[in-house]
Order: sequence, then structure tokens, then C-alpha cells
Amino acid sequence: MYLLATCGVLSVYLLAVLMGKVRRNSKAELLLFFLIVFALITRLSLGSDQPSYQFAFQYMFDDPEGSYWYWYKRNPGFYGMNLILTQFIRDYRWYTAAVNFICLGLCSYTILKNSRNILFSALLFIGMGYLEVYYASGIRQMLAMSLYLFAYYQFLRKDRYLLYELFCILALGFHETVLPVLFLPLLKPAVKAFRQKPVRFCSLCLCICVPVALLVTLVMPRIIPLLGLDWQYWHIISYLTNVDPSVLGIGMECVFGAGILIVYLLGERENVDDFTVFSVVVFLFSVFLYLAFCGFSLLSRVTDTMQIIVLVLLPNLLESIVDKRKQAMCFCAAALLNAFLLFMDLRAGIPRINDECGTSYTVLTYPYISVLDEQGCEELLSHYYYYSGK
Repeated sequence: MYLLATCGVLSVYLLAVLMGKVRRNSKAELLLFFLIVFALITRLSLGSDQPSYQFAFQYMFDDPEGSYWYWYKRNPGFYGMNLILTQFIRDYRWYTAAVNFICLGLCSYTILKNSRNILFSALLFIGMGYLEVYYASGIRQMLAMSLYLFAYYQFLRKDRYLLYELFCILALGFHETVLPVLFLPLLKPAVKAFRQKPVRFCSLCLCICVPVALLVTLVMPRIIPLLGLDWQYWHIISYLTNVDPSVLGIGMECVFGAGILIVYLLGERENVDDFTVFSVVVFLFSVFLYLAFCGFSLLSRVTDTMQIIVLVLLPNLLESIVDKRKQAMCFCAAALLNAFLLFMDLRAGIPRINDECGTSYTVLTYPYISVLDEQGCEELLSHYYYYSGK
């Protein structure tokens, strides 16, 4: 309930500011932002992948050689990080805090330097799936996304392509879903065409996606198994061999893409800088990529990675809308969608936590558990066989 309450309070405050009912206080917003970040860093992460990460942590102590051969070949970046952290940390709850600090440190730094509304960025992080789906569960992918987000705004924004690519390769060492972001600089020439006729540009891309989707869905499952990838890469093979289109996924991606496009069109487009326009193109490209590979629903993890730029992009686009009424309407739509996605993530994730931990949480009773609470952490983590010290 505390997450929904946090989103509600942030939404009401931000809407009141947009409507001119409350005067904006930058210092108070900055303090609130840091309080939220601190609370999330010290929060014990729980999710469906929690047991596997506890196992990976304990595996580093129980069988260092086996851990090396498994993790280094599959995700060398993740193994390298664990190798460093386990030199100083032997308790899983502090390991969780360290990983949280790395992820939120990179994301917070990027938001503070680039977002024109840091509390709106925090609201999006909490509600758009990044908190409950990745930060609390898919740790490897969240680490990869954080590195990509940092590199995107720190280096790609300044056309420092070599540093951008190096950081993305480092992110690739944590999770393979970041692979497409290596090629994002190739989209730079599309900015001019999109600026001139954005609707026509999107319509053309959609027309291309339909035949590509049919071709990929029919051909890819037959080609991928012939490549001879070994068992450690089966998780990649599964992305492109199991034909399982999601109507809900297709619908949500269309909503995301249409939403970003509408906010862009409502703003003062001539005053929007080229990199923000490029970011709109990147976001829309991620939607088109999903539609082209919509036969494989797991590809949503790739688009989620690319779309993390929305944490900065959407607040900045919203600021470009001069008409306060339109600005408020766009914010309300985003906030409602944000709350809906958070509720659905909690409703889907909490039963899995209950199964793993022997708890009986609901969306309303889902508690905040701090890594500073040793007893509370032990009571939960002791349900996992690989809890450190058990």
C-alpha cells in the first residue's frame, strides 16, 4: 500500500503545481527526491527471481570455481560485480543494499542532471514497472538498464560514441537485452525526417512492421535452433523460438508509443532540442521493434530496457507544452496509467512472494522492509534455502 500511497501523494502534488494551486519549491522537491531514493536503496528487494539471486550470492562462497564457470561465461559483468562485492559483504541483505545503491545511484544521477521534473521521474520509476519488475526482481537486467540510461544521457547526448558503446558493452555483460542499444546512434539521421512529418514517419514504420512481424514469426523459430548455441544461451534462444504473441503486450506498447507521440505533438516542437527529438525516435523505435517481433512476447524485456529513457524523456516533453490545461491532461493520463501498471505489477508479484516466503501479503498489506531491520530480513530470507548463514 505504501507504494500506491507514495504515487498518489506525488501525483496530487505534481498536478497541483501544474494547475498553479501550489507554488513549486525546488529545495523541498530535491529533499523529497533524496528521501524516496534512500528509502528504495534500503528496501529489501523481494520478487520472483529472489531465490536465484540468493543462490548466486551464496554460490560465490560455496563453490567459487563453479560460480566462475557458470556466471562468467553467461554474464561476466554480473560475475565481476559479485566477485568484488563478496570480498566485503557476506550477508545477503547488505548485498541487496549494495546492488540497490549501484542501480539507483546511476539512475538518480542521470535524473538529477537531465530531468526537468525530478519528482515526475521518480513517479515513473516507481510505477512504470522498473521498481517491482526489475529493481526488485530482475536484478541483472536492472543493472544493465541503469548503465545504459547513464551512458545514454552522459555520453550519447554529447556524441561521445566510443564511451557510450563501451558502457553499453559493459551493460551487455550483465544482461543480453541491452544488445539493440549498441546500434542506437544509427537512428540519428532519422531525426530530420521525424521533425518534418512525425505522423507520416510513424505510419510508414507501422506499415513496415506488419510484414516483418509475419516473416519473423514464421522464419525465426526455424533458424535459431540451427545456430548451435549451447545450453547457457538457451535463455536467448527461448526469446526467439517460442511463438507466444501477447495481445495485451501489443496494446500496451501501442499506448506507450501513441502517448509519447501525442505529448510531443502537443508541445512547442520548434523549441524542443534535437536530442529530445532523437529520444522520441528511440522510444518509438522500441515500440516498432516490439511490434516487428510481437510473435515473441519475451521481447518486451528488450523494449523495457530501451524505454527506460522515459524517466527523463516524458517529464521533459511535458515541460514543452505551453498550454497548462493540455499539460495537466497529459500528466493525469500518465499518472493514471502509472498507478494502473503499479497495481497490476503488485497484484501479479505478491502471490509469488507469498509462495516463496510463506507470507500472506495483499496489495494493501504489502510491507516496507528495510535492510536495516536484521530480524525482519532474516524472518523473510530464512524461507530460502540459500540464505547466508543458514
